[in-house]
Amino acid sequence: METKVRKFRLGLQTRMLVLIGGTVLAAFAVTVAVVASTSARSIKALSIDRTRETAVANSREVKDKLDRAAGVARDLAGVLSGLKASKLPVERNAVDQLIRQLLEANPDLLGAWNVWEPNALDGRDADYAGKPGSDAQGRYVAYWNRVGGLHLEGCVDYDKPSPASDYYQKPLKSGQEAVIDPFTYSIGGKDVMVVSFCAPIRNADNEVVGVAGVDLPMESFQRLISHARVGGFGYGFLVAADGTLVAFPQADAVGKKAADRLKDSPILESQKTGQEFVGEVSSLVDGRPAYAIGIPFNIGRTPWYVVITVPLEQMLEEAVHLRNLCIVIGAIATALVVFVVALLARQIARPILRIISGLETAAEQMTSSANEVAAAGSNIAEGSSESASALEETASAVEEITSMVNRNSEDLGKAHSVVVTTVEKVSNANSSMIELKTSMEQISTASKETQEIVKTIDEIAFQTNLLALNAAVEAARAGAAGAGFAVVADEVRSLAQRTAEAAKHTTNLIEGSVGRINTAAVQTSTTNTEFAQVSEASRELSMYISQVAAASTEQKSGISEVSRAIEALNQVVQRNAAVAEESSAAAHTMSSQAEQLQHYVHDLSVLVGVAVNAPKSSAIAESPAPDAPPVTPA
Repeated sequence: METKVRKFRLGLQTRMLVLIGGTVLAAFAVTVAVVASTSARSIKALSIDRTRETAVANSREVKDKLDRAAGVARDLAGVLSGLKASKLPVERNAVDQLIRQLLEANPDLLGAWNVWEPNALDGRDADYAGKPGSDAQGRYVAYWNRVGGLHLEGCVDYDKPSPASDYYQKPLKSGQEAVIDPFTYSIGGKDVMVVSFCAPIRNADNEVVGVAGVDLPMESFQRLISHARVGGFGYGFLVAADGTLVAFPQADAVGKKAADRLKDSPILESQKTGQEFVGEVSSLVDGRPAYAIGIPFNIGRTPWYVVITVPLEQMLEEAVHLRNLCIVIGAIATALVVFVVALLARQIARPILRIISGLETAAEQMTSSANEVAAAGSNIAEGSSESASALEETASAVEEITSMVNRNSEDLGKAHSVVVTTVEKVSNANSSMIELKTSMEQISTASKETQEIVKTIDEIAFQTNLLALNAAVEAARAGAAGAGFAVVADEVRSLAQRTAEAAKHTTNLIEGSVGRINTAAVQTSTTNTEFAQVSEASRELSMYISQVAAASTEQKSGISEVSRAIEALNQVVQRNAAVAEESSAAAHTMSSQAEQLQHYVHDLSVLVGVAVNAPKSSAIAESPAPDAPPVTPA
């Protein structure tokens, strides 16, 4: 009984969805990972380049700003040195107007100033004692600034110890330009942190007779650095040569030492050594991971340091956005691929299912046909076997008949010879009978003469004739065997002995003999006629035997043809048996192929994922077809 096994596996559509969808999803995942990694590196490198460009641009901007301020200070000192070297009278009001106009022409400057040695400008310090732009002794120390509006006041602390007097004392003593690091001064009644650019004023003898300079407010650097961002993120800060924070995102840190804020940051070491810094740091604002680039630049001979810092999160924001975009696109593309694969798998599965149905029907038909062919082959083989058995029996019978016909033919030949011999003997006997008849007639004549001559031996002659007749009769009866002649001869001799005694009876015997001879002549004539009839019958019998012999020969030839026909029929039966065996083998092969086809259908059904039955085993008997027994031809 066939056992149905239902298997539930993933169908072709589901497999295609899983395999192709999974492959596409994995490919998109790898692509997203590669794109994300590559874009992260690229965007990071780009951000680093942009950060560095921003840092370089800001350093250049700061440097330009400082260089311009230094240039203004240098120009102011040069003009004043030229006035002094010309040895022309110098009016302080003219100098005031010059400085005022200079300050108005440079709105970035907080103030412009000049400090002269006592009586170094015009030798009239006493005339200006206590006046605006002069100290109590009249020394010219004018300072034009914007604190509380553009106004004039006097410089202070120029004669105090360092560092309050560095803006004046350093250039005065060194005869060189100087940039004074950020320092807090009291300007207009307010403490203001400024960076001073100072240049010595020389007379005609190249002696330093004073110092001119300009001041830049720290807040201008703060505004400048606050705009130093990359993509709107991050912050920048500016460190002066002495390590003071000139600009910082947190205003309370401005003017303080950078070491207090940077602490163990590697930026500090690069700033101290004047080397460029590139690397990851912790943000000085919120402690988050950030990327910083530090660019050193010189203001005159004074090294300054500008740093631009960008949070890594913002630096990689574009990469994250690109990654998320790739994920969304990949998800949408995967969904589209899965949808298309589902449609494609459905379109593929339908014809495959139809093919499976057709193949299954064909396999069943092949199995049925194979069973029918096998049954037919078996029936043919059985019929061939029975036919072969019948032919074998027929061949045996024909062989016996052939043997009998041969024997009959031989017997008929012998009978024909016997008949021929008999006819000859009958002919000879007939001739003998004719001769006997003639002899009988002669004997009758002789007997009459003897009767007349020897009457005395009549009885003896009669007995002798009688014995002769008996001898003739015995001879006729005995045929070729003449055994009785000896007895007759003995009797004749006995009778001869008695002849003398029976002489008296001779006449009677002769008379009797004559009568019997006559009778014998009649009988001989009758026998002769009958022998003639026997001879004719023998000839007819010989003819009939010849005809029978010819018929036997024809029967022998016909039987030979029948034997050859049986042999040919036996060969046909053998061929039919062979064909039956081949048909049976072909049926088994067809059944095996049908079973294999069912396995293929089963595998294909499993591939498609439909519920299938286990393939049937072949229903054809595995026993070979019966062999037809060989038939021995006659």
